[in-house]
Amino acid sequence: VTLDNEELRQKIKLMEKYHKMEFESLEVQHRREIESWEDRLTKQKELSDQLRDEFKERIVRLKENEAELINEHNQRVRRLREEQAEDMRQLMQFHKMSLEQFTLFGQLVTTSSREEHKPPVQTWKPL
Repeated sequence: VTLDNEELRQKIKLMEKYHKMEFESLEVQHRREIESWEDRLTKQKELSDQLRDEFKERIVRLKENEAELINEHNQRVRRLREEQAEDMRQLMQFHKMSLEQFTLFGQLVTTSSREEHKPPVQTWKPL
């Protein structure tokens, strides 16, 4: 019986030792996994910070570009309105000149038609 007890104690010690080693191995493995996850988390935070900064810069650039485009658009609109106003002035001058020419032509036609309808002046000669 003592031998069996001793064998059982030895087996129990071996089992305890085995379980302890297995536990330590699992503990080391879990620590490594936790460290790996913490490293990944740190890298992800750095990456997200970097991306946030890049997007902030892009937003600033886009706002500047938007302001430039609005300014260019306003300049184009102003220039086109000035060109339109100049075209309208030229068109008004053309119409004014056309109206004056039409009036002069009308006066010439009226004057020449009056001259054509006048009876020729006849001088009477005595018989």
